[in-house]
Amino acid sequence: MTDPNPQAERATTLPKGLLWPLILIGLLVGHGVIVLAAVTFSSMLRPGAAVEPSAYEEGLRWDQRQTEKRASERLGWTLACQVSDTATPAGERQLQITLLDAAGRPLDDAAIELVCFHHSRANQPLRRTIAGGEQGRYTTTLPLRREGLWSLEAVATRGDDRFVAETEFWLKGAKRGEAQP
Repeated sequence: MTDPNPQAERATTLPKGLLWPLILIGLLVGHGVIVLAAVTFSSMLRPGAAVEPSAYEEGLRWDQRQTEKRASERLGWTLACQVSDTATPAGERQLQITLLDAAGRPLDDAAIELVCFHHSRANQPLRRTIAGGEQGRYTTTLPLRREGLWSLEAVATRGDDRFVAETEFWLKGAKRGEAQP
């Protein structure tokens, strides 16, 4: 028995040579969807690409920060940091801040507020306040467990003087053991 309507059969088949391009387009679209889903899922699980939580507020305070930096430059103080190569079994390292006045003399009676964060974890800052350094050296212990680039923001206050400093340092893997004194 033959189909009385030959046009019905032609309507359901694709023109010759159109099948392979459609398969290729389908594979490319499917690949794009899979990659997008994997990147989205990965970014939700890993906090690697983080932005400082207060980035917007910092942008609003930009003029104030520039004024503080100029006032700090007029003071002439210098701040340097040194991190121990040895970590405690808990992964904590000793951080030493050296604070000097414009003449290079140590400043002993300042209070220093620290904010320290790894660049891949800007949304997980470590905060400390250190007071009463000797010979201009102020020491604290921080859980600096990640290798790589760290940022340190410090505000040193002594009487009416306020000194703002920012620095970065690179940490290598720590030797395990007791922290150096």
